[in-house]
Amino acid sequence: MTTNLSRNKRNAILIASALTGVILIIPAINPVSILSNLRGLSTDDYNHLTTSKVDNIETSASMAKMNMEQHYNLIPQSLMDSLIQKADATGTFRHFTLIASEGVTSLPTGDKIGVFSFNGSVPAPTLRVTQGDVVDVTIVNPANNGDVHSIDFHGSQQSAVPNFAAVPPGSSRHLTFVAINPGVWAYHCEANNVFELWEHPMKGMAGMLIVDPKDGYDGFNINDGVTGKNTPVKPLAREFSLVYGEIYAADDSESMPKSTTPSTGPSVDAHDFDQAKMFHEIPTYAVVNGLPFGYIAPLTKLQPWNTEHLRDVINVDFLPDNPNPAISALSTPDTNGHTAATHLSVKTGEHVRFFIQNVGDKAVAWHIVGEQLDRVSVGGSVVAKAVQTWEVPAYGDATIDVVFEQPGVYAAVNHDYSLFFKGQAIIITVDNSGGDNPSNAVPPMPAIPRTSIEQTKCSFGIGPDNVISSDDNQFKSACGI
Repeated sequence: MTTNLSRNKRNAILIASALTGVILIIPAINPVSILSNLRGLSTDDYNHLTTSKVDNIETSASMAKMNMEQHYNLIPQSLMDSLIQKADATGTFRHFTLIASEGVTSLPTGDKIGVFSFNGSVPAPTLRVTQGDVVDVTIVNPANNGDVHSIDFHGSQQSAVPNFAAVPPGSSRHLTFVAINPGVWAYHCEANNVFELWEHPMKGMAGMLIVDPKDGYDGFNINDGVTGKNTPVKPLAREFSLVYGEIYAADDSESMPKSTTPSTGPSVDAHDFDQAKMFHEIPTYAVVNGLPFGYIAPLTKLQPWNTEHLRDVINVDFLPDNPNPAISALSTPDTNGHTAATHLSVKTGEHVRFFIQNVGDKAVAWHIVGEQLDRVSVGGSVVAKAVQTWEVPAYGDATIDVVFEQPGVYAAVNHDYSLFFKGQAIIITVDNSGGDNPSNAVPPMPAIPRTSIEQTKCSFGIGPDNVISSDDNQFKSACGI
């Protein structure tokens, strides 16, 4: 009888798990002991974090050690304690605080949409560490938020329970892991124990963690497009971080808070997430770094793109209250000379390294019009050289190296036309002088020297400073064409 009851209980659990679409595998431990030992910040603690930068929080190794005692990792606890102590002593202990925010942003197309964000930024802030670093993360969900949030780091190897579990409003969670493998790794909100996982990342709670190889990046050889000679390329590169995704906006608008950080703002009418559109894969817009058409400004000066409205060149229905967005608005400067759209700028002959992360539902067929992809790496492995297009699947990544031998104007596009012409296109200008680049496309500088070219930046994007401040969830541009 006992055996049959146990079997029935087990079957009931498996059936319930299947119905929710996920089976969580956890160690053979008492779940009550996990739940009773979850650590969190109070609302008062949150107030001390509201002006903190994402990667400059001081956290002691002892705090991480206390945290790790309840979190189950690939690495044994005794070794983890030793690694934390060593990292603290050698400066390879990296702490990040991610504060959940809810609000509304105005896209360059003029549409108002509901967003969820970390530190007021869409996509979530780009984080960067070196292989072997101890990564320590605090996620804070302020009490004035309306939703349960959480975190899932693809760059970690640890039990999903309790590390990625729900963080209700007014609480926090803390997790620590070792960045074991190099590559570009997604991190995203896992919502309420994966319930509504389909919504939170799509509204902006997703970003990339760059883990640089501990010995740095290797150089490589290319067949020079000008001379035809085999030419060595050094590891030093101009770097860009590009996060791809889609917006699934409801046709109707509703009242939502402008921003819940640093405090609840006035309510505004905006289009929230549409679950049905997402499940039927009908995106309103396709985005790069949270924005549709955000990097095409020079294109709007050419025929037939130098027109008044988007439907003059793309006959697609967008949102009922803005069915024909004003394309001219993307390149019309304000009183300061800033435009709603911009572009990327590199110097002739430069080695350019693109970090690409897809946090959308649809694959990205990444291609540069006028160039070839000299080297493609996924994770820590080189997977292709001298190819025309590379497909980045949903929640996949690529690190793509390109040398632009000739000056001119190029376009990095998703060669899936249905997404290309809904916003996933980037104009790249190449000349002998270069220029400023939009801040939301430039990753943090690495710890390894002679890896990345220092760039001058213009502030650009949704919550572009990655800090809890007055621009949270708001699109701003200090860039031009």
